[in-house]
Amino acid sequence: MAGSGRIGFWTLANVLTLSRIPFGIAFWFVTDRPTWALAVMIVGGATDLVDGAVARKVGQAGRNGVGAWLDPVCDKFFMLSMVAALLTVRRPEPWIVVAIAAREIVVVPLALAYRLVPGVRRRISYDFRAGRPGKLATVAQFAALTAMLFGSVVLPWIAALAGIVGLAAAGDYVRRALRAAAPPDPSCVRRR
Repeated sequence: MAGSGRIGFWTLANVLTLSRIPFGIAFWFVTDRPTWALAVMIVGGATDLVDGAVARKVGQAGRNGVGAWLDPVCDKFFMLSMVAALLTVRRPEPWIVVAIAAREIVVVPLALAYRLVPGVRRRISYDFRAGRPGKLATVAQFAALTAMLFGSVVLPWIAALAGIVGLAAAGDYVRRALRAAAPPDPSCVRRR
C-alpha cells in the first residue's frame, strides 16, 4: 500500500534475520567438520549484527516493527539448532548443554506466554530487543559452542560462564518486563 507508512515484511533487514533459519539447518550438515561449522556460525552470527544495522539505517528499527519480534525468534532458533546439532554429534555432559542454553530455557517459555496469552499482551508492551546482558550472553554462547565444536578442554569453564551470563540476561529480560507491566508511579504524575 503506497504512502500508508507501513513497512512490508520482506525488507532487507527481515530477510537477513530470516537467513538464520537456513544457517541453523545447515549447521546440522557440517557439525562433524569443525571448520565448516565455524564458518556457518560466523556467517549466521554476522547476519545478527548486520540486520539491526540495516534496519536502523533505513529507519525500520523500532519496537513495534516485525523485526522487533522476528529477530529474537530467529536468534533462538539459530542458537538452539546449533546446540541440538552439537549435542547429537559431540555428546557433551547434560549440564554443559543446560548451561549454554540457560537463557533460552528461561526466556523462550516467557516469550511464548507473552505471544500466546492475550491478557499478558494487553498488560505489557514489551520490547524484545536484547540489552547488553543479552548481547554478552550471545557472545558467551558462541564461545562455548566453538569450544564444544573443537573439543576444547576449557569447554566446562566457558559453558559455566555462558550459563551465568545467560541467566543474568534472562533476569534482565524479566526485569524489563516487570518494569513495563508496573502501573505508573502516581507521585510522578503531574497535577493539572
